[in-house]
Amino acid sequence: MDDSIIFMTGVSVFGLMLVGIVMTILEFRKIAERDARKRTERGERPAGD
Repeated sequence: MDDSIIFMTGVSVFGLMLVGIVMTILEFRKIAERDARKRTERGERPAGD
């Protein structure tokens, strides 16, 4: 295999990994906000207080 093919494959995989990490962070933030909203609606103290 040519070095440029290996390099471009690595760049593609690294890019997809970054996209996955960013999407995971956004999803966990969304879940945390939803859970905090549910807690306040039920009158419970927010987590971490």
